[in-house]
Amino acid sequence: MRRIVVVLCLIIAAAVSGPVAAQTDDSQTCHRSLDHEEKIAACTRAIKSGRWSGANLAWAYTNRGVAFRGRGDDESALGDYDYAIKINPNFADAFYNRGLVLHDRKEFDRAIADYNRSIAINAKEADVFTARGRSYHEKGDHARAIEDYDQAIRVDPRYKIAYNNRGVSLEARGERDRAIADYRQAISLDPNYETPRNNLKKLGLDR
Repeated sequence: MRRIVVVLCLIIAAAVSGPVAAQTDDSQTCHRSLDHEEKIAACTRAIKSGRWSGANLAWAYTNRGVAFRGRGDDESALGDYDYAIKINPNFADAFYNRGLVLHDRKEFDRAIADYNRSIAINAKEADVFTARGRSYHEKGDHARAIEDYDQAIRVDPRYKIAYNNRGVSLEARGERDRAIADYRQAISLDPNYETPRNNLKKLGLDR
């Protein structure tokens, strides 16, 4: 059987919503900074301040976990997501982000379990369905992956990553024409999106 060499688009951990408490310099930096070390430092100060509890504290741990993952420290990221979930067991973002790390570690069943929890809490995020679809794809369950990409597109019909990734799973099932249509749809949504262009090139198509 021909080896499929198309590319699944990677998913970056989504930023979580800001704290309910009044914004401070550290909370702003913990929420918005794109510099991993700066974000970790600000979130750590917020956590150690003793001023936050409950949902706000879970938020700070989750945002710090995002920064730890960003710099490649999966163990610290998992520890922070574990704390966040212990503090707030209904925090969908913490389950989602922990699932991303578990997927990176190729622990696909555990990742899927976390995405399931996230979706049970909030079924309105296309990112989570797409992430779960990636894990099903990596397990070789392309039918369930396609179902998740379908749901992601129902939630957000303009979600280009879901179209590209559905194309990859369709191609893995031998549904070449449908895969091509999805790659082209992803490109129509973002003409600068290189991943589906590369997938088409691997099929011998320029566009």
